[in-house]
Amino acid sequence: MAHLSISQLKSLKAKLLDRQRVLTEEIKAKRERTAAEGNEDAMGVVGDAGDESVMREITDLSLQEAGRDMEELQEIDAALRRMDDGDYGDCEECGGEIDFRRLEVQPTASRCVPCQSQHEKTYAHKNMPTM
Repeated sequence: MAHLSISQLKSLKAKLLDRQRVLTEEIKAKRERTAAEGNEDAMGVVGDAGDESVMREITDLSLQEAGRDMEELQEIDAALRRMDDGDYGDCEECGGEIDFRRLEVQPTASRCVPCQSQHEKTYAHKNMPTM
């Protein structure tokens, strides 16, 4: 594991666990809200094409938010596993240490700043439509 002290690790783990709790609560609330909205739709609320379009847009946005939240939860789980394995704070690209200041801001970081910058330049076009 990188040069992190026990107090630094405790602080970072607390941040990760707190964020995990918040995301889990948000996902649960979204599921409950979606289920309630689905029940309202099943009750026969009839709207025009504009209403239907707005509902589809809201549903799409909710699905995107849920996907983003699930991805962040996976990143948190991976960071917690790295802590357990003793690899937390080590860059997955170069093996160097990830600076504590970076981890404070982004506790799920798995790359040091130079490697992350290179990764973003290399894969910036990922998921972008091409002609």
